[in-house]
Amino acid sequence: MSITFEELLFEMGEELDIEIEPDPMGGCLLTLDEKYNIQIQPDQMSDDHILLGSRLAELGPGKYRENVLKDALKSNFVIQGKPGILGYFQRDNMLMLFDYLSTRDLTPIEFAEAILKFKQLIVDWVEALEGGKTAPDDAFEKPKSEGPQMFGLKT
Repeated sequence: MSITFEELLFEMGEELDIEIEPDPMGGCLLTLDEKYNIQIQPDQMSDDHILLGSRLAELGPGKYRENVLKDALKSNFVIQGKPGILGYFQRDNMLMLFDYLSTRDLTPIEFAEAILKFKQLIVDWVEALEGGKTAPDDAFEKPKSEGPQMFGLKT
């Protein structure tokens, strides 16, 4: 059974114990812990996907920005299987985080869990950048695979 974006938002809000509803444009801005903003909106090109986005930090010109962007690219390569894709919005010098969720068979609980994982990724990057690092310490760790491993080996 498929539910609408609005129903999914409402039920996810109940799971997180917050009031949430779409704005007139069809998306919504969710603020968690009074600090972390997540833009949530349905994909205009596909009825079965939701886009998540967040601004992480403004990066002024210089070597530090270059190093952050290099680490963001490396993280995007390793991040396969993890939530989030990092990008750079040049007009605002802003490092951004995005995710693309399939809504096929997505339950409100799974949606809430995805939002919380996305928020944790935001927190990890923001704290690293505020601490002068170019990426979180675990940014390049491959996701741990679940289930049986070939020949009993761990990856």
